[in-house]
Amino acid sequence: MPTCAPTASVTNGNAPLTVNFSAHVFLPAGAVGHDVQWSFEDGESATNLNPTKVFPTPGVYHTRVTVTTTNGETAQGSVTVTVNSTYEFWAAAKFTGTELTNAAVGSYSANPDADSYANLLEYALAREPKISDGNMFPSLTLTGGVASLTYPHLKSAADVALALQISADLVNWTNLPPSLVLDSGAIETITAQSPIAANSARFFRLRALK
Repeated sequence: MPTCAPTASVTNGNAPLTVNFSAHVFLPAGAVGHDVQWSFEDGESATNLNPTKVFPTPGVYHTRVTVTTTNGETAQGSVTVTVNSTYEFWAAAKFTGTELTNAAVGSYSANPDADSYANLLEYALAREPKISDGNMFPSLTLTGGVASLTYPHLKSAADVALALQISADLVNWTNLPPSLVLDSGAIETITAQSPIAANSARFFRLRALK
């Protein structure tokens, strides 16, 4: 039986990411030829042994290769490539060139849709910066003396640290770690919980730090 052990020149980087793949095919005795099929999980494919692929869009791509010999025997292998976003990549898709040069519209701290979320936080939460989402995140419920806060997170926004913080006095803040993370592909939903004692105050804030 043939074997293949695909490798990638880089498996993690910012979009657009150029990757050189190698199939590393080993044929059994008697096999005089083979066919190679690559699938990049974004609608594109290749048939050469060692293709070069540009991933223009952030995401996680499970690249697969199938090798078929002239005897009809097959082998398969895969390699995962993670393509991260950057605020600048995201902003270029959301704003015009003129808007990007206007600090009141395209900068990290700008809030052009006036929905209380600065652009950097809109990016980390996978929101639209020019369409008001209202005060939706994090959503808060209080059940049995336990506060649960839930918010989305764009997984490819690897250049931003997103932190939910808690305080009793609005002066001293500590990070509230996730209690539950639900993976929905490009976006994960994070829930953090904290007990709240009777007759006490707790304050929460969600921060995006670059």
